[in-house]
Amino acid sequence: MGIDVFISFLFATVISFVGSLQPGLVNMGVLYAGYHHSRNAAIKMALGGILPEIIYSAIALFLYKKAAEFSFIKETLNILFIPLLLIAGIYLLKKKPSKEEIKNQDGHDFTNGFMIGMVNPLLIPFWLIWIQQVVQRGYLELSNFYTQAAFVLGTAVGALVLLLVVAFNTVRYKTQLEKIIKGRLNFLLGLICIILACVELFRLLMG
Repeated sequence: MGIDVFISFLFATVISFVGSLQPGLVNMGVLYAGYHHSRNAAIKMALGGILPEIIYSAIALFLYKKAAEFSFIKETLNILFIPLLLIAGIYLLKKKPSKEEIKNQDGHDFTNGFMIGMVNPLLIPFWLIWIQQVVQRGYLELSNFYTQAAFVLGTAVGALVLLLVVAFNTVRYKTQLEKIIKGRLNFLLGLICIILACVELFRLLMG
């Protein structure tokens, strides 16, 4: 039992860490908080941002037995996610933060991280795919509460490790980033959101 629980946790942690490497709203939110606010603000946003990982991976586990409905679920979530990315991208492109605005926003980073994470429902098909793969290939069983709980916890830990790396390095290399970005962080983040939306739209049309 113990080894199964540990392996479930380890698998989920590694998958979550690697999956979090791609640009996403939470990653960019942590980068923004670390760049404009402080290391503490970035850490709070990271902690808030991993809670949806727990929620959505648990939902994916629940839906695993309804695999026949997966294609419909994935397509629906893909469609919903594209306009969310576009809205976020356009908002960031037009946003010009002032020092006063940055100062006033500090302190709500945990809640902001949670809300940003919750608008990424693609975590459900992401985890559903991986659960199907690791179970069908015999790597994991996920047949009882303890292995399932360990797996869900691992999804949060993997994402947290990556987000903390982003948080600490953003603050550590802030001076270097300022020379490279030169006040264009909002524009760059907005551009990334729009590119991601276009990629998701292309995948949807080609799929």
